[in-house]
Amino acid sequence: MHSTLAAAAAPATAPLDAPAQAPRSTRREESDGDAAGNRLLALLLALAPAGALAGLERVALPAGRVLLQRGRPVTQVWFPDDALVSALGVLRNGASLEVALVGAEGLVGWEACLGPLPAAHDAMVQVPGGAWRLPAAALAALCRRLPALQEAVMHASLALLAQAGQIAACNRHHCMEQQVSRWLLTASERLQGPELPMTQERLSALLGVRREGVTECARRLQAGGLIRYARGRIRVLDAAGLAARACECHGVLRGARLQLHGALERLAGAR
Repeated sequence: MHSTLAAAAAPATAPLDAPAQAPRSTRREESDGDAAGNRLLALLLALAPAGALAGLERVALPAGRVLLQRGRPVTQVWFPDDALVSALGVLRNGASLEVALVGAEGLVGWEACLGPLPAAHDAMVQVPGGAWRLPAAALAALCRRLPALQEAVMHASLALLAQAGQIAACNRHHCMEQQVSRWLLTASERLQGPELPMTQERLSALLGVRREGVTECARRLQAGGLIRYARGRIRVLDAAGLAARACECHGVLRGARLQLHGALERLAGAR
């Protein structure tokens, strides 16, 4: 049974253009790199000529904020820093399912670099945090001028497509406990520390499963000493143990993310 898009959204308490609070450290796992901030934005800042990013601004993204809606124009793009944003497939009856997750390695609104195209997916903030926002037209113009940036955006969009394919296979063939374990590991690896602000209701909506099923999975994982869940926050206590409960998709998704990191590092070194 699918949950609705509304069920996935937490109440948005801050306007989209609200100034972000001072960001927490964005130090990540060693194999993902220790650099703070968004990797794609770092390359953009290194490549862009003076004055080309006058419209770039830092914003706070509250959980539940919808950044893009499928079929509507992409007028802004976002480079998440310490926020996580889901790309969602949404049906006419409101049922939704996460098809990809964007963090500090990529951007939301990559369609803008291909021309005046509509959004391919809905995009919703799942883990609140900061991001950098830029008018889509400015990014599109820079991609036309800077081949390295265009290539970087293509790598990021291909990484999203790879995620979508793997998650589709995961949702079809792997049990709920494997999916929950995979999502928790994938999200916690991208953020500072092992704690995630995530309710069971939102997690069930992302996975397109019943909340009762996620509750039972969380109970078993907590009983096994792998996680601790309380008051809408999930703390990963034993990442290795959780990885053993997850499916192969966790490793595939992590490998695709690290491959994107390598491509961005290569482009940064070639400039």
